[in-house]
Formats: sequence, structure tokens, C-alpha cells
Amino acid sequence: MNPMLSRLLNIKLPQGQSAFLWGPRKTGKTTFLRAAFPESLRYDLLQTDLFLRKGKHFILMELLAHRVYSELNYDVNFWRTKSGLEVDFILGRGEVAIEVKGASRVDNTDLRPLKTFIREYSPARAFVVCNEGAARLHDDIHILPWRIFLKMLWNEEVM
Repeated sequence: MNPMLSRLLNIKLPQGQSAFLWGPRKTGKTTFLRAAFPESLRYDLLQTDLFLRKGKHFILMELLAHRVYSELNYDVNFWRTKSGLEVDFILGRGEVAIEVKGASRVDNTDLRPLKTFIREYSPARAFVVCNEGAARLHDDIHILPWRIFLKMLWNEEVM
């Protein structure tokens, strides 16, 4: 790190503890972590293959950060039926429903829980966040690559 530029952030973690550092992109978080914790295990959630495994948690962290930074402070919940159908994230008072899938192609089976939620609660918007190559619309459900969804989220186009 350039000696002229010093970090105000100083993280001291006990052995065996973990931390999640989040904030605006392109501010040097990764560079800082590599320098401060050279032997630590790090996950770059912007890598597509890692998104397949950690995607729901990644989207949850973005939603939680957005609700604070935007000062909207909307609720973030999930929905599950007795039969086991589940929608990953319900925002606000049911205004937005979000399902996260690691698939590179979302099919009707993937949409079943979201369609059930839409029939019962009529959210204003519904999204599937996934690894598809392009955005598309299916029966009023926005199927979006995760990068496009995040851009929409931070541009205030989701809530």
C-alpha cells in the first residue's frame, strides 16, 4: 500500500473468527483484506461459479446493505408454505418477491413457488435472480442475471 495513503479502518479479529466487509464497490476493500489478512480465506462473490454456491447469501447481504444505505429500511423476509414451496426474499409488506437461482437457465419448475406467491399476494414486482445471460420477462416475472438485478437495486428500480 502506498505510504502516502493510509487506511482509517483497522480490523483486529481473534484467531478463528470471521468477518464480512461490505460497502461501495471499487473502494479498495479486497486490496485491504489481502494486505491485512494475507493467510485468510476470502470469497469473491463476483465470481460466477461462487455465486452458484453462495448466491442467496450474497443477494441477502446486498438487500440488507441497500435497505440501510437507501434509508428505506424495508423488511426482508422469506415465505414458505406448509407444502414446502418457498420464496427466498419478500421485501417490504409483500411489495416485492425475489427468488434466487444458481441456474444458467430458469424453467417453469423454478418459477412454481414464485407463481404461487403472486397468485396469493399480488406483489407489485417479482424477480428471479440467476445466472442467465440476458434479462427476460415471463408472465410478469423479471428473470435477471444477478449483475443486472444488483444494478437495478442500487439504482432504486426494485423497491
